[in-house]
Amino acid sequence: MEIAISRIVNKSTESAITKLLEVLPKISLESISSAYHFSTYLDGELISPLLLSDLIDAWRISELKSDSIIFAFRTAIRTRNQLVSQMPKIDIVWTGPYPPTGANVRSTLAVLQEMIESAHKKILLVGYSLTTGGASQMTVLEKLLGAVKRGCEVKIALHDDGSNYKNLKAIWPKTLPSPILLRWAGRPGDDMASLHAKMLLIDQEDLLVTSANLTYHGLQSNIEVGARVSGGTARQLADHFFSLEKSGILQRVEE
Repeated sequence: MEIAISRIVNKSTESAITKLLEVLPKISLESISSAYHFSTYLDGELISPLLLSDLIDAWRISELKSDSIIFAFRTAIRTRNQLVSQMPKIDIVWTGPYPPTGANVRSTLAVLQEMIESAHKKILLVGYSLTTGGASQMTVLEKLLGAVKRGCEVKIALHDDGSNYKNLKAIWPKTLPSPILLRWAGRPGDDMASLHAKMLLIDQEDLLVTSANLTYHGLQSNIEVGARVSGGTARQLADHFFSLEKSGILQRVEE
């Protein structure tokens, strides 16, 4: 019975399951001649005949009453909903041209703005390259400044190439608290090693990982792709970066 119920819960629409639970107390197992006959009670709501047939067979074997079956269905629905709520939500994020018919992907710049605006406590921005002067980069900066004014802690980790931090400090208003700047010293003996990650983490629960740099080309001109992820995966990366800073692998840049 458990398997038959689980399959219906996972493969049928909410409205079909609701209708099934509504009619179960009104019918008897003896009155059902087939899965097709069972489906006529559902008023057009579709449940696979194979699934209904499995349910009928399990019902006959178990000899359970309809109220026990309804209870089992509700338990299965709660379990499924709990599992779904724990799954990370993933959205694709895009910089670049769109086909004439459009596509169900959002722009990198729009998602960056939305995420920063949603911040309540903490922002971690990580990037390989940051340039200033372009409208896109300044839009991101304005959103970060707004977050600082709301009282958010802003941490920014950039590749230490000699210009990234200089560019950021040049445009950051002296009237506002400075962000916490982090750097990676790299790997000893490997001059090519770099902080090459690009990501935005909001309140340890909303994460964007992207190929796009904080530059005009990264936010407007190139083809770039990323994924926005919420939930446990975001918290896992938040814990990882916290450990990098705590252990001294990521070091604060002195003013």
